[in-house]
Amino acid sequence: KKKNPLARFYMLVNNMLSKKIILEDSYNHELYSLYTLFPRSSKLYIKSNNITKDLVVYGSNLESTLTLPKYTSIISYMVNIPNNILYILTGLILSDGHINNISKGNKSIKGLNTTANSKFYIKQSIKHSEYLIYIYTLLCHYCTSPPKLKKAYLKGKLFYALEFYTRSLPCFTLLRNKFYLKRTKIMPKDIYDLLNYESIAHIIMCNGYFQKGGGIVLNLQNFTLTELIYFINILYIKFNLDCTLHKSRNKYLVYIKVASVKKLYKEIEQFIVPSMKYKFYKNLYDYQ
Repeated sequence: KKKNPLARFYMLVNNMLSKKIILEDSYNHELYSLYTLFPRSSKLYIKSNNITKDLVVYGSNLESTLTLPKYTSIISYMVNIPNNILYILTGLILSDGHINNISKGNKSIKGLNTTANSKFYIKQSIKHSEYLIYIYTLLCHYCTSPPKLKKAYLKGKLFYALEFYTRSLPCFTLLRNKFYLKRTKIMPKDIYDLLNYESIAHIIMCNGYFQKGGGIVLNLQNFTLTELIYFINILYIKFNLDCTLHKSRNKYLVYIKVASVKKLYKEIEQFIVPSMKYKFYKNLYDYQ
């Protein structure tokens, strides 16, 4: 069985930058080092660090990379997504976030086919600018530029929004392969392992809304009925949330019942941006 070439690259680079590390091409069984696969990549992009020897929790020290030049191919394959960021991205992708494939077709390096890189993208209306900037601070390690102001006309009325893109990286291509079937978003089979309370908080902040009576509606109508039934069962089993499906035209929405919202808020309050608290009914604070 042939393995995904991108996955092989990704596994390789996690052990990386040793000329002794080799990759076997399952198509012709030739062996390559990363420097052979990417001969034009600068070997001096990362400076040797013989001073800092501190141990840190993996993924806890990610800083902004705005000032860094374009990554070399080798560095691009070194970039990973730690679990704390993966949970956030899961919530964003299920709601308003997108992963765009910016290249046409596949590339071939030394006879080994590689998938074109992808990047994460999200846009929010200007009234949700505080939330958009908050997301950006969480993901700025993967970005080359700050959020940008966009304007558009709808029925003759001018609207403003903020948006940002990440770099085009193999790690986002892996996510795209998991969350997309061609150009359509899908619910991954392992979504149970990709969700936590922070994921749910971002789904609500991105495209959820308060419904009269105290419940929360999640606008997940881009997914099929089967996928949403699978999703609400996970919410019940993993988070003890009682949810139902509400039909809207020919699509379905996920409704979190009032009693479950009260329990849920205690767990996600720390992740809710102040300007997004309007999505929860005011009396909810009495149940903290």
